[in-house]
Amino acid sequence: MRRLYLSSCIAILLVFSSLAMFQPANSLATNQLQWIKQDGSKVFSNLMPYMHAKENDKKVPVIITLSDRKEALTLQKNMPKLTIKKSYRTLPMVAAYVNISEIEALVNMKQVKQIEYDRTVKAHMYKSTIWFGSHEVNKENKLNIDGDMDGDSTSYSKEDATIAIVDTGIDPNHVNLDGGKVVGWYDGINGRSQPYDDQGHGTHVAGIAAGQGSREQYKGAAPGASLVGVKVLNSIGSGTFSGVLAGIDWVIANKEVYGIDVLNMSLGAGGSSDGNDALSQAVNQVAAAGIVPVVSAGNGGPNERTISTPAAAQDAITVGALADPSRGGFALASFSSRGPTADGRVKPDISGPGVNIIAPRANSGDQYIAYSGTSMASPYVAGSVALMIAANPNLTFSEIKSILVETAHDIGPRGVDYYYGIGKINTYGAVQIAKNGQITEGLFTPNLKYGEEDLPSSNISDTWQIDTQKLENGVPISVSLTIPNWSFAKDFDLYLYDADNKLVSSSTGNSPFKHIYYQPTTKGIYTIQIKATSGTGDYFIDVSAYTAPFRLIADDQ
Repeated sequence: MRRLYLSSCIAILLVFSSLAMFQPANSLATNQLQWIKQDGSKVFSNLMPYMHAKENDKKVPVIITLSDRKEALTLQKNMPKLTIKKSYRTLPMVAAYVNISEIEALVNMKQVKQIEYDRTVKAHMYKSTIWFGSHEVNKENKLNIDGDMDGDSTSYSKEDATIAIVDTGIDPNHVNLDGGKVVGWYDGINGRSQPYDDQGHGTHVAGIAAGQGSREQYKGAAPGASLVGVKVLNSIGSGTFSGVLAGIDWVIANKEVYGIDVLNMSLGAGGSSDGNDALSQAVNQVAAAGIVPVVSAGNGGPNERTISTPAAAQDAITVGALADPSRGGFALASFSSRGPTADGRVKPDISGPGVNIIAPRANSGDQYIAYSGTSMASPYVAGSVALMIAANPNLTFSEIKSILVETAHDIGPRGVDYYYGIGKINTYGAVQIAKNGQITEGLFTPNLKYGEEDLPSSNISDTWQIDTQKLENGVPISVSLTIPNWSFAKDFDLYLYDADNKLVSSSTGNSPFKHIYYQPTTKGIYTIQIKATSGTGDYFIDVSAYTAPFRLIADDQ
């Protein structure tokens, strides 16, 4: 038996959507090998297989990080035969093709900090604006802030809050993104001069961040904000480290040209990173340049240690994905990547709406489509940051991150944790703090309750009780069970019984995360049972519902 730990918080309504493409979780051993340097080594483990290849003269693509940008610019002089693929205006890095002898030469150079394989990265592929708060921020009778800052709500410019979407591109002809909303453009794939999206992911992401709302329910978080399209992923949603670095480099170099305030990256490489790789380090430089980097956590859940690059970047606002009450109740999406990072830090930082998010469908004119993923949660947070900047342009990166943490609704273990970060983003509260320094109004939303316990042997169970006091707005009972440090030898199942002790929902199977939701039709006492079918250990549960006290009524029975 353990100490019962409960928390309940009255949250705020926020509204919006979020998109992403899924990536399968990799094994922990493989994850760690991909992104960790051996002690004292300058070479990342993901490059080691190529160093031991039989063809010693075979060229492989790498990213070389140097002590500063000046050294990066002079590297070609020091190694005249080096095949440079890309050099960067603002980053102390070079993309190159090298063979084993060249790697050995680079390792011996004092100015070379690290060398890593130039890996592939992929895109992490409605009413959420109400449940998460941006809807209230936009209202004329509320805060009346939508990202417009140039005084002309009918046009877009660099003077508006501006979000760079680093992705597959943006379709500027979709009715939700037209009218000159895309004020800047970079195409690192095909070199085209005008915005387009031949895959669709970036358009969906852009609509979540700043769609102007051809229909009221499809508005993005910051419908008055401007967009900058940065195409670094191809028509199948794939790209390279060097290509993404080129996009980041372009954003930093053109910050003043296009008035870029926020950068969104709904992409990643998979695996587990310690934040020392080139892509993560480049994200840190985005923050240092005065641009707020918002990055999707990835879709490697429900396993822990699935935070990859660039989500592992120290200065990224890393975003996990939640469902909302219109999508089954507030609950962490099973696919959302969990921490810790490979070096033990807490990520994600915060969670946003990422389940069945409706946003523009590229190259359709006026059609919309629903996707799920942390790719959808990230641009909602990016749009929320744009609203904060519109409310107070003098906010620094650290102040913005602090306000997001201060105003979020804590879910899961108290404080920041490896699953939700600090918890559910509260856009309405965050923008109020940005504008007025205090929260003067909140919106009613289901209570969020938390409990933790353990099951010390197999074939025993704990029983929890919730009392549904009122049934409003079709909000369901949502229950999430998380098993930390899970292994296949540990299997806990989740059951929900109604007021008549009838089983109404269950979640079974060998997994570290279980979730059930049920739309109650009558008031009364509902019970939750957690049963250990094999193994022992700790667990915690999160409940989202219109409920009165939530308590443990039977322990280890």
